[in-house]
Amino acid sequence: MAQSIGIDFGTAYLTAAVWDERTGEGRVLARMPAVARMLHGGGALCGEAAHEARSAYALSTVDQIKRFLGRTPEEVRGAASQVAWNVLQHPDRAQEVLVDAWTGQFSPEEIAAELLKTLASRAARVLGEPLGGVVITVPAAAHNRQRLALKAAAERAGLQVRRIVNEPTALALAEAHASPPVTDGEPWAVIGFGAGMTDIAIVRVSARGVSVAGVAGDTQLGLGEIRAGLIGRLEARFRERHRVPIDRTRTEVRAELLWLGEEFLHELAWRPQHRSDLRNAAVNAAGAMVDLDEQLTACDLEAACRPALERLEDLARSALKQAEVKPRAIERVILAGGGAYLPPIRQAVARIFKRPLAPAPAGVEPHERPARGAALLAAALDGRVVLRLQDILAQSLGITLVHDRFSKLLEAGQALPVLRTGNYSTVEDFQDHIRFEVREGELPKASRNALLGCFTLAGIRRAPRGVPEIQVTFRIDESGVLHVEAVDRDTRSRQQVLIERTRPA
Repeated sequence: MAQSIGIDFGTAYLTAAVWDERTGEGRVLARMPAVARMLHGGGALCGEAAHEARSAYALSTVDQIKRFLGRTPEEVRGAASQVAWNVLQHPDRAQEVLVDAWTGQFSPEEIAAELLKTLASRAARVLGEPLGGVVITVPAAAHNRQRLALKAAAERAGLQVRRIVNEPTALALAEAHASPPVTDGEPWAVIGFGAGMTDIAIVRVSARGVSVAGVAGDTQLGLGEIRAGLIGRLEARFRERHRVPIDRTRTEVRAELLWLGEEFLHELAWRPQHRSDLRNAAVNAAGAMVDLDEQLTACDLEAACRPALERLEDLARSALKQAEVKPRAIERVILAGGGAYLPPIRQAVARIFKRPLAPAPAGVEPHERPARGAALLAAALDGRVVLRLQDILAQSLGITLVHDRFSKLLEAGQALPVLRTGNYSTVEDFQDHIRFEVREGELPKASRNALLGCFTLAGIRRAPRGVPEIQVTFRIDESGVLHVEAVDRDTRSRQQVLIERTRPA
């Protein structure tokens, strides 16, 4: 039987791994930059080749696409300022975005599918057989639209999605399996600090598997924000030295500046200082081109990290509170993702949890660990290993009531899968239909929570307001995907929907 594999779909890299029963370890099959150069006439050049040629093809080279999957124009506003390519609002669907890659306009799902197609082809070639299915990681804080967009991209790439698993959960699975026997229920803190998103999970580990007790995440927090801080420092020094700002109106300058920030981020992770340059960064008052030539130090990196560290500490407090665990009770602290290479991030995590970081297993890079955990879950779904996993709902789900009130039907922290039913009624006399807004979040004002989708239940018995009895059922499957059903108990009118993406009202 063909084997299922695990895929970690990261902001900066994609990694595919398979679980090897002979060694009892995950084995990386393929890893590549999450960069795609969209070609004329269809298709894409993905991975290292696209990454290396991005200066020459800045307008058609797309990176960080994960941050745009299943998100609205409002939600991607911050991320759009951290990429060189252009983001457009979909002309027909106001709550969706398109990527203008010069060679054409593409949905984020189309670009993600090209990346996954290339990764899967490489993985199958190394494995020596077709893939049986995939388990794909997703940030714990990703909402329902993001999960479904990733699943749609994988299916567009020809992959059978067996399960979507939260990144910190996958990381915990890999670490628990690689560790010596532990006390049942031992609490661990698992932190994934990636290029564009950050998650913290408090898990209880036993010899039989992993149970998630608390989780918190931020889909805007990551190395991209730190890179932006370093770029801000470069721009400030350039303006002070030359009395003119860097010319961000030129696409090539904007692209090179972003990649320059990435260079400083990588180099300052290992060195106390780094110097680099950018040709023709601006035009001075005399009309002459001015080059950027600046040096940043580890102190600049620490300053750029400071706002991110404050938000990281807030996430940790939230996850610990949900799990009802004190920092000193944590037995093991695991940090993965690109942030694991930055000294300020490592030091902050150790300080927050009052414990040194657990070392990575020998020969395993921090960025490989989520893919290995996803591979372990894939092997369990194949029946090749025995594994127990209990994940939880990261954010509350509910519907909008009159006066912009939010009615939670499923509270954050619920064990998955879960099913819950609530009773509702009409608000006007002789109303024969109800339009439901499904939202995700924790705020009492409905409009301040993420709108996941809308649907209408028609055929309600016309009666005075408050008389009809409408049952609304939310069901979350093992992948964290939401299924909704509404039924009028009198007429038995029924509406079943899979909340896929936000549509305009």
